Amino acid sequence: MSYNHLTEFLLSKVEFNQVTAILDIGCGYGHQLIQLGELVEGDVKLVGLDKMDTCIAQANDATKKDERYTFMTGDLAKKLPFEDHTFDLVFSKDVLECIVDKASLLKEIHRVLKPGGQIIMAHYDFDTQVFDGSNKALVRKIVQAYSDWEQAWMDDSDGWIGRRLWKYINRTGLFSGSMDSFVLIETTYKSGYFGYNRVQDFQDMIMKGFISENDYLTFKHDMEDLARKDQYLFSINSYVYTGTGK
Repeated sequence: MSYNHLTEFLLSKVEFNQVTAILDIGCGYGHQLIQLGELVEGDVKLVGLDKMDTCIAQANDATKKDERYTFMTGDLAKKLPFEDHTFDLVFSKDVLECIVDKASLLKEIHRVLKPGGQIIMAHYDFDTQVFDGSNKALVRKIVQAYSDWEQAWMDDSDGWIGRRLWKYINRTGLFSGSMDSFVLIETTYKSGYFGYNRVQDFQDMIMKGFISENDYLTFKHDMEDLARKDQYLFSINSYVYTGTGK
């Protein structure tokens, strides 16, 4: 399964009947919302919200010829800038981990969701990353360090967020739903692939003191060697909550 297959899996969960307004929370560059827009019919309102100005600018540029789209910056730690009961669907991927007050955001999602509206929330569980390698202890060390790393753009970090989605959402008592999982598996090691990109990210942990430069280079060279032999494998689990507002 590829990274694109995960998006297809998430979009397959959407109930498109009588959808008139969709909100993508933490939309980034708007890729998922644009794909949603390609699947819905009629004059549907498509709104993306993210705190990164550069992402929003690019998303607006990509959709400037389609008046259905509105991309805007906003702080997800605060009240969402929408009226009650505005959206038929609220979609969010790989966002909840970065929010300190997760219950507050979930309450806000419920507030802006129409009665009986759909919520789809997905998140990678970064402690489930699997790299084959010659040094098991080193692979475990690097994966754990990355899972616990709160990066500069994050307000919070939890490498187990995927497996905790059910707990966080269900204990609000605001939604009724179920969990699914998706296993992303890659045997290609090159730019644009999830596992390859994570290996490049690992290098930043050297400056933070999470791993040594020698550890990183040993790990990276091991991945490159496996790729040359066509023996490289990476996988990670994504957990998906699909439900409706009560």
